[in-house]
Amino acid sequence: MPIIETNKAIKTVEIGETFRVIVDDPAAKSDFEAWSKQTGQTIIEMSKKEGAMEFLLKREH
Repeated sequence: MPIIETNKAIKTVEIGETFRVIVDDPAAKSDFEAWSKQTGQTIIEMSKKEGAMEFLLKREH
């Protein structure tokens, strides 16, 4: 579900802007890496915090 919500959210920011996504899905790291490759969007940073994964994403197009 986090990827579906991220696909919706990325359309709400301007090209070149960044936004943060915080998820508690254990498969999030591999899901977001695959999403990034498939969509051409950039993962600027990813980190694990208090049982959750945090991603800083950049809209490329």
